[in-house]
Amino acid sequence: AEAFASLMQAGLVFASAALIAREAIADILDPHPLQNEGWAIAVMVVSTGLTAFLVTAQTRILRRTSSVAVSGDRAHYASDLASNVVALVGIAGSAWLGLSNLDAAAALVVTGLLLWGAISVFRQASDQLMDRELPDEDRARIVRLAAADPRVSDVHQLRTRASGPYVHVQMHIDLDPDLTLEAAHEVVVAAEKRILEALPAADIIIPADPHGR
Repeated sequence: AEAFASLMQAGLVFASAALIAREAIADILDPHPLQNEGWAIAVMVVSTGLTAFLVTAQTRILRRTSSVAVSGDRAHYASDLASNVVALVGIAGSAWLGLSNLDAAAALVVTGLLLWGAISVFRQASDQLMDRELPDEDRARIVRLAAADPRVSDVHQLRTRASGPYVHVQMHIDLDPDLTLEAAHEVVVAAEKRILEALPAADIIIPADPHGR
């Protein structure tokens, strides 16, 4: 559900970028002076401050939850923050320097920033929906943690994917076939705990195979 929400968010940002680009191009082709530029600057200053506060709050939440929906929203508002600064420069330049096309040029830069943010959100959401594996460095760390016990002779068939704030990990480990079921269970639980220290939101499944058989 979080990944679907992020995809919808990316679509809305794409639509916003297209509308802004249309207005900017129309203004470049038929320039006109800004009206009530003082109010426009005041609104952008307030908007920039509130957006900065929101991005800061979302960053704190992300450290605790790793939510892809919040991550997508944060990417959106981070683009907005940069866009607000560009828009403020464009409005101020048009008002104080008399450069009528500067506002429209700033709008085109805003379009590019929004598109960049939307692509980032879309990529992250699609990775989850398509069950993309975790990055290679994370997979290698999982294998190292699982194999840290000398009783584990091999780790294979590793499968990983992210779903919202959770990480799903499956793998097989080879153990001495003469171990008791209780001893094998202890090895598996210890491996799970080592991985959970690195990935606290992980859901882990580790079947044990008899080595050499």
